[in-house]
Amino acid sequence: MPYTIGLLGSVPRADLTRRSLTPVEGSPPSLVGLPPGCAFAPRCPARVELCVVEEPALVADDGHATACHRAAEIVSGALERSELFPTPMTDDAPPERAGTGETILSVSDLRKTYPGGRRGPFLGRTRPVRAVDGLSLEVGAGQTFALVGESGCGKSIAIREILRLDPATDGDVTVLGREIRTTDPARRKAVRAEVQVVFQDSLASLDPRLPVADIVAEPLRAHGWSRGRVDERVREVLRLVGLDPATQLDRFPSRFSGGQRQRIAIARALALRPRLLVLDEPVSALDVSIQAGILNLLSALQWLERGRRRVLLGGDLPANTDVPQGCRFRGRCPLHRELPEADRRRCASEDPALTGDGAGHRAACHHRVP
Repeated sequence: MPYTIGLLGSVPRADLTRRSLTPVEGSPPSLVGLPPGCAFAPRCPARVELCVVEEPALVADDGHATACHRAAEIVSGALERSELFPTPMTDDAPPERAGTGETILSVSDLRKTYPGGRRGPFLGRTRPVRAVDGLSLEVGAGQTFALVGESGCGKSIAIREILRLDPATDGDVTVLGREIRTTDPARRKAVRAEVQVVFQDSLASLDPRLPVADIVAEPLRAHGWSRGRVDERVREVLRLVGLDPATQLDRFPSRFSGGQRQRIAIARALALRPRLLVLDEPVSALDVSIQAGILNLLSALQWLERGRRRVLLGGDLPANTDVPQGCRFRGRCPLHRELPEADRRRCASEDPALTGDGAGHRAACHHRVP
């Protein structure tokens, strides 16, 4: 029961702004080695000695079933719910800053098409897949930009194009005033020092053969930092993300929890003090209680690490092999269903153009809401 209260406090709420989430410390219990007593006792602030030695029975009361030795105290109010998992105390954050006018990242009409090919002597050819089709965006200094879309819509591929990990079919990507496609390799390396990424799967993005110290130090060494500066910076960023350099420098990624591995990935991304931090769904694979800690950390780092710019990637669309005529999102648009028939026909026949509203926002919609 207290664990459930903690999980509910870990979920972001749209009606509460600028509020830290409530993380549940520790890691979820391992199903291959459950401890005696209550499996959630190590993460429960209300645990008593009985919780550690005796597993609570599942008891139904008034239509609700709980398995907690202290459920009666919580229901009666003797044990206050708000005191179990209090919201972390944070300093008042400065007001959200507007952009300074400097453009950090500019993407214009980015496209990525995977060509079709033969599937076999009797199966015919596959059609080309338009994974990214005309993406345009700008991220200014001091801004947080969210690219939101469903699974399979091309968000991660777009990021690979922007980072030049995969060449684009067409379009322009400009980082800090330099067009990536035409930049020579030496200058491109300097640009990459200013743009770092945290991938969705921290376990896959961390080399399992290297200890934490070498993982975080790798980008610093690649850019020619001296050994003394590398050691100092590694310890600094590990402390910044809430890890202890004194005890965790020599440990390997497999010895950390999912949340701790993601913190290591964030520390590595921050090591070079980049001006643009790209986050590819950094918490989607984590337990909700661990998500809260990572999101709190990123919010705090936005102010601690000299005004970092962040690109957040959120997580059925039309098939990329058969893009429909008109607005391709109309089948999932709640506004489209409420439009008059003439307006719906326009959505079905005419592809909306990307236009601005004069206030720095652009949208591709025939019926955009001011």
